[in-house]
Amino acid sequence: MKILLCSYLYSPSIGGIESMSVALARVWSEMGHLVRVITTTPGANLVQGVPVLRNPSVREIWRATRWCDVCFHNNISLRWTWAPILALRPWVIAHQTWLTKADGRVGWQERLKRIVMRAGRSVAISHAVAAHLSGSVTIIPNAYDETVFRLPSEDQPRLKDLVFVGRFVSDKGGDVLIAAVASLGRQGIRPKLTMIGEGPDEDQWRKQSEDAGLEAQLRWTGALSGIALADELHRHDIMVVPSRWAEPFGIVALEGAACGCVVVGSSAGGLSEAIGPSGETFPNGDTGALTKLLVRMLRGEFVRRQARIDAHLRDHQIGAVAKRYLDLFREVLK
Repeated sequence: MKILLCSYLYSPSIGGIESMSVALARVWSEMGHLVRVITTTPGANLVQGVPVLRNPSVREIWRATRWCDVCFHNNISLRWTWAPILALRPWVIAHQTWLTKADGRVGWQERLKRIVMRAGRSVAISHAVAAHLSGSVTIIPNAYDETVFRLPSEDQPRLKDLVFVGRFVSDKGGDVLIAAVASLGRQGIRPKLTMIGEGPDEDQWRKQSEDAGLEAQLRWTGALSGIALADELHRHDIMVVPSRWAEPFGIVALEGAACGCVVVGSSAGGLSEAIGPSGETFPNGDTGALTKLLVRMLRGEFVRRQARIDAHLRDHQIGAVAKRYLDLFREVLK
């Protein structure tokens, strides 16, 4: 099968869409399919053995679309929607987020996306996203890379308490977590917290932690990915995903669970679906609720039911998810 994967974000950029696109392209190629990628992200023209067209011209987009058997958009991009429609190619769209602006408003671009997507087959990455869309929607969750994120090969002591992984932006709720750690300190509980990531709110979060007297408890590593991230997660007991906004899903929660962390995350959106049996949730932005939940977790009151967690993770391994997409592609090609 010849698959054209259109992903406006791609390696070397780091994020959920990027990691899914790279992993799917790699696995499909390893399965013997011919894969080409179109993206707006600058970088190398070959990633993990898959050719990548960076900022292609209209002619290049047309040629690539005419070449493929199926066109797959990992999140819909209006700049490319014309090609599969005019070329009469089967078109599958994975909706990675809500069809709204960041503030929840619906503009002309979102309205136009809702119209043109009717020409393709829609996939939602969570039940929460599916409920946000109209018409027939297939649910295929996002995946994690099980070859990287897994339990350590040896019995490794977990010497650190809490870990945050994500962009340092207000939506990700790092300030909520820091406030909860400060609240724990007032109760005589002083866990160690590792902050993994980078972003425009880093200075603000560092000042917040300093003002709360948390310098001795917090550690800042910068951005980590792949094996370096997995190695760091192996050292921690609890991953906290305290997003203020309703996450459409949450690959990072799968990565944490696969590395043996209990996962604490905000409840709105699809993040709770990613967490599954590997942890518990609290209302978005509720510092008090997060503090109470962390007290329980730090006391070891959450019981890991490994068989249930393993089953949950198997459903979200990249190999399993890639095969579900291939089954859908074959269906639309009939």
